[in-house]
Amino acid sequence: YDTNVSADFLQIKTTSKSSLEISSEHMLFVKQQEATKAIPASSVKTGDILVTSDEKETVVSKITTVQRKGAYAPFTDTGDIVVSNVLSSNYISMMPEEDVFLGVDMQWIAHTFNAPHRMVCKLNFAICENETYTNGLSNWINGPFQAGRWLAQQNMAVKFAGTALLTSILSLMGPGALIVAAILALRVSKKNKIKAL
Repeated sequence: YDTNVSADFLQIKTTSKSSLEISSEHMLFVKQQEATKAIPASSVKTGDILVTSDEKETVVSKITTVQRKGAYAPFTDTGDIVVSNVLSSNYISMMPEEDVFLGVDMQWIAHTFNAPHRMVCKLNFAICENETYTNGLSNWINGPFQAGRWLAQQNMAVKFAGTALLTSILSLMGPGALIVAAILALRVSKKNKIKAL
């Protein structure tokens, strides 16, 4: 987050009179045929069906660009957040949907990659209360974010290989990430106790 930055946002109005302001990279949940997909706000079009907080639907009626001061990106346990009664992702999309392979989407990749951070916060919230930031991003997120940005700029072969590798690592990470998160939480907890003495 950055309270002083001026940035362009998409202002998305719906038929249910909701007005959402969101960065073009943040994702919204859109109904497409029988499925709900997380897509970047920049891909949302007039007539698209968005999911509301009560899991109903609302139709996009108008999209404009506005400039606002302040940018905020809260992370939630579920990976989504309700803004102006519209269900939104708290993640951004770093590459076009067609460039992501193996049946996963950017919502899954981002939420899975953030799993160790969520686990550490649940085990010892003091760690997350005192986390540091670089350019408005939590340092837990900054490294993976920069790696993802780099991957998004590569050719299709590198994107495919990187996405396949990332998907494999993240799929195997579940139990291992919990163990690593527990060890990190205990180490920081011990350091905090020593500092308190």
